[in-house]
Amino acid sequence: MKVTIRSLSLAYSLDPVLTDVDLEVQEEEILAVVGPNGAGKSTLLRAISGALQPQKGAIYLDFRAVWDFPARERAQRLAMVEQGAQPAFDLTVQELVELGRVPHLGRLQGYRPVDQRAVAQALAVAGLTELAHRRWSELSGGERQRALLAMAFAQEPEILLLDEPTAHLDVAHQIELMQLITKFAEDGGTVIMALHDLNLAAAFAHRLALLQRGRLLACGAPEEVLTPALLRAVFGVEAMVRTHPLTGRVHVHFLLNPPRTGKKRGRVLVIGGGGSVEDLLPLLAAEFEVTLGVVAALDSDYQVAQALGIPVITEAPFSPISDAAYAELCQSIQEVEAVVVGPTWFGPGNLRALEAVSIWAQGKPVLVVDAENVSARDFTGGQATTLFRALLAQGARPARKKDVLPVLSSLLEQGTKAHQRHSQA
Repeated sequence: MKVTIRSLSLAYSLDPVLTDVDLEVQEEEILAVVGPNGAGKSTLLRAISGALQPQKGAIYLDFRAVWDFPARERAQRLAMVEQGAQPAFDLTVQELVELGRVPHLGRLQGYRPVDQRAVAQALAVAGLTELAHRRWSELSGGERQRALLAMAFAQEPEILLLDEPTAHLDVAHQIELMQLITKFAEDGGTVIMALHDLNLAAAFAHRLALLQRGRLLACGAPEEVLTPALLRAVFGVEAMVRTHPLTGRVHVHFLLNPPRTGKKRGRVLVIGGGGSVEDLLPLLAAEFEVTLGVVAALDSDYQVAQALGIPVITEAPFSPISDAAYAELCQSIQEVEAVVVGPTWFGPGNLRALEAVSIWAQGKPVLVVDAENVSARDFTGGQATTLFRALLAQGARPARKKDVLPVLSSLLEQGTKAHQRHSQA
């Protein structure tokens, strides 16, 4: 069943909570409503359920306004699981799930075989058949959430509304619950859920709707909504957004030490590739103007650099460093104050990066990360190891990854003081 929201506005007393919200959600679709606390996520769900009457606008289930449905028929079409919901009495799981059949029963009508089958199926789908006799007070947090979801399934709705369904659940139970929700959508249902966890939303939802102060700022595929600019504007945080190499879904990594927008302490070239410096780039970019090279356009280090706005010297995937990329790398080495050689693997295709550093970085601070294991990352028949040894003989400093920032800062400070003494002399 399709859900259509047109120019929806709603206020509590005189305080607007939703303003001119327009949305459409199709059958077999999962829409995750995201946004900070107080954005209006729960209010939007309650309005869709028919529990709240808006000041302006309309909500349609297919082509019929939600408030035109009698309450019983609406409950047959739509089920909502609210945040922190719990039964008034200490019911068994079986009794709780049976409540989901109430909208389908006539007055004074007992449970029919069709109701018993629906309850049994809901328990089975939620993996609660063996726990049907357990009371609510005896259930874990994950079991309670599954029980509430089973009650909603027993309603046999076409639309499922969920307000923070994974709140207070561990990772395993979050995934388990989201898989149940995904199955509901795959079987023809429509799902609209409010979520705080952006990565969970990106992993399971087809689209995201981003709310801020009751207004819909963006709606689209996760990669269209979870951008660093929107996350900064809505949540006030700096984030790195990447595409997961296995799932193809976007993943948000919040930066505890985001790159500073003011004056940086110097320019640094990082030699990386293969994900070897993806955790190092944010740290360096917080203090320095960083350039990354030479890496393939599809490399995970490249994706991190793009998310951070770091310039990248690129080469085509699975191609050796070309003359043009080599020339750009050599020019960059001459322009920076220091070079960091990450713990990447070296083969015939990227050996020229080491050659460029050994030639053009003489007299500059060079840090070799994980220097003691260079031979294990050498797939050039020993040529890379020889170049590493030459760099160390020229004065390059070995450093562990966690020590790169303080060691580099110290070396550059020493260089600055030496330059000042030379100038005064």
